[in-house]
Amino acid sequence: GFFFLSASFSAALEKPRRRGILMCRDKDKGIETNMQYIVLDLEWNQAPSREKTVTTPVRLSGEIIQIGAVRVSEAGEILETLKCDVRPRHYTQMHYKIREITGITSAQLRRGIPFETAYRQLADFVGTDSVFLTWGPDDLPMLRTNMALYGYDTESLPRSYDLQLIFNAAQIRERRQCSLAAALELLHMEQSPNMHDALADAYDTARIAGVLDVAAGIADYEAITEQYGSLSCGPAVEAGHYDTF
Repeated sequence: GFFFLSASFSAALEKPRRRGILMCRDKDKGIETNMQYIVLDLEWNQAPSREKTVTTPVRLSGEIIQIGAVRVSEAGEILETLKCDVRPRHYTQMHYKIREITGITSAQLRRGIPFETAYRQLADFVGTDSVFLTWGPDDLPMLRTNMALYGYDTESLPRSYDLQLIFNAAQIRERRQCSLAAALELLHMEQSPNMHDALADAYDTARIAGVLDVAAGIADYEAITEQYGSLSCGPAVEAGHYDTF
């Protein structure tokens, strides 16, 4: 079912243990009629080699460099957008493979805002009575890893649902990965020109959400997950491929 989310953001950056975005609790196990969806997409950089991967305080498989979010009503209406270009602390030079995919340069990284600032903007944007929707299961683990890097409480994130699974159950009815581009094509939707830009991908995901019965997908999410399983796309550059660069 749906979840009611409530928290104050005024103490979002408290120390020694920083609070996370929202505290999540059931609302009488029922459906919250004022629910909004936050479609989230992240882009992240990676270490130039396996040997240079940060391992403390967390193993940093990727460092977030872009946050895109779109607020969508229960009726599927796009209400508001957010984009943050983030300046990384550790992986400050663009991995050339990720530069090829995203078009983001090292110079652009240096013009970004600190993760703490971007996190505060995301927290303010998320608000209350919201759940996350992502395309694929990889964005939320990456967000949690980066939150842990900066000492944020990762247990307080809103509920998250993989819209790719909901799409598969409604449209494809097969246990296979479907890229965002392929899903748009199946729905006869034109893809945004800036593919692999976090906001563009979040916006395209929101457009797909607008033609799906997301509430029904969330209600049946446990069964959908059992039937279609994890469809992880994995990191943009797999660690095992470093030796081939």
